[in-house]
Amino acid sequence: MPSSWRWTFAEAAAIWLAGTALATWPAAGEESLPVVAVGEVESASALLPATTMRLAIEAALVEMPAFATMKNKDLSSVLEERGVTTAGIAEGNVASGESSGVDYLLTGRVDASVATKLSPLGSMLRVLRSGAECTAAVGLDVEVVDLGSGDIVFSERLTHRLPAKVVYPPGADYSDPCRYANRSRKWRALQAASNRVAVEVARKLTVALFPVRVVRVAETAVTLNYGKAVLSVGEVLKVFATADSDRDPAGTAESILGYVAVSAVSPGAAAAEIIHAPRGFAPGDGAAVLTKQERRQLKRMLAARARATARRERACENARKRVRRYCERDPEARRCKAARAAVDANCDA
Repeated sequence: MPSSWRWTFAEAAAIWLAGTALATWPAAGEESLPVVAVGEVESASALLPATTMRLAIEAALVEMPAFATMKNKDLSSVLEERGVTTAGIAEGNVASGESSGVDYLLTGRVDASVATKLSPLGSMLRVLRSGAECTAAVGLDVEVVDLGSGDIVFSERLTHRLPAKVVYPPGADYSDPCRYANRSRKWRALQAASNRVAVEVARKLTVALFPVRVVRVAETAVTLNYGKAVLSVGEVLKVFATADSDRDPAGTAESILGYVAVSAVSPGAAAAEIIHAPRGFAPGDGAAVLTKQERRQLKRMLAARARATARRERACENARKRVRRYCERDPEARRCKAARAAVDANCDA
């Protein structure tokens, strides 16, 4: 992160603590907190049981501040008492959804694999240890239904890959590392990958239903309504106007207003430094974490702005030198006037 994005601990602490008070979600159990339940999760692979993926998703959802979570076993008991099934309410049966006490139902299908992944170099030089890796991959197709309307509110495929630990014996064939990863090491890699997928599902579902918002604006920083469960230090977000913003939304809805970088997180809020805000921010503005491509584009834009600023500063300094050189001799000379014009064009007042 560029040094210009850093700010003092005192500033971070002040905005962080203020945001904690401003952006606290309702406590679990309150009526205003929507309930999400994890329904049936199927597995297409014997390597990763469906129960493992379902429990990982439930554990990840519990950490999200925007939901109350009903575990699968509790959901099954409630539905059994009412004579309904998850399949029935997932198809849009509103009455069943209301009677279940669940607002959102999540279902999914998981697949997993453990295989050797060869790099192009490893394909040609199969004796290189760095040319191949034993990789555990977990993919999840997830769908979330709003039981009040029957609409699908979230649908996505998420995949995560992690290397399995390998211990090579003397004379090993480095082109096939999975031969030397025992079952427990492969399982640990699959479990870690499934946990990563579960956390990503929980985070993406949370912000899809309840987007990140700006709740407070200071001179050099903003407070966001999510904390460490959703946001991480170092993440960069784009900020855009919404109908809830404290501004006139006409002509600015969903348009990008600028960018912020998360500098501190608490359980209930995050502090983010303003790194570019030509149009300013207001409470109620929305925010979204940049994708890798968007982050690269922002980096190029900021680099281009920095180069342009440096060119302008050099032009300003050169113009000031010409003013001192020519205007001391003759303030009415053509070169003096041209130098003063260059100062006006390139130097800030």
